Amino acid sequence: MVCQGRDEDRYNWLLRQIEAWGGLLRDESPTAHDAAMQMIQAMRHFTTISYGVFLSRQPADLERLLRLSSPIYRLELAMVGRLFAQSPMLYTDIMLQAEHLPDLISEYRHSLDELLALVRSGDREGLISRFREVQGYFGDLAPKLLKESAELLRKMHDAQGGKLL
Repeated sequence: MVCQGRDEDRYNWLLRQIEAWGGLLRDESPTAHDAAMQMIQAMRHFTTISYGVFLSRQPADLERLLRLSSPIYRLELAMVGRLFAQSPMLYTDIMLQAEHLPDLISEYRHSLDELLALVRSGDREGLISRFREVQGYFGDLAPKLLKESAELLRKMHDAQGGKLL
C-alpha cells in the first residue's frame, strides 16, 4: 500500500526496489487506508482479544479444544493464541489510535445482540435469513475465499508432515 507523500523523489527508489523484488504496489489515499485499517486491524484485534477474554473466563481446556477442533477451527484458535503471544502494548495502541473504533464496536455489538435474540428465540428462519444476507454481501468472493482457505489448510497440513491436526 502506497500513500503518496511529499518529496516523491526521495522515496521513489524504495518503491522501485519493492517492485524489483516482486512486490505489487497499490496507491491509496491516507484517509481510505486508515478507514480500511480500522476494519482490517483494529476491529479484528478487538474481536480476537474479546474472544480470548471470553475463553479465559470459561471452563475451557485449550488443549482439549485444539484436540477436538477441525483444521479450520484449530487455525482460528491458533490466530487467537498468536495474538496473545505478542505485545499487548502494540495491539492496545492500534485499537486506541483507530478513531472510529468505538462506533464500529457499537455496530458490532448491535449485530451480536440481534443474532443473540434470534438464537434465544430459536428463530431458525431468522438466522438463515441473516446468513443468506451475508452470502449476498460476499457474493462471488465467498467461493474464492473458500478455495483460498482450503489451500491455506492444505499448506498447513503439508507443513505438519501430512499429519492430521
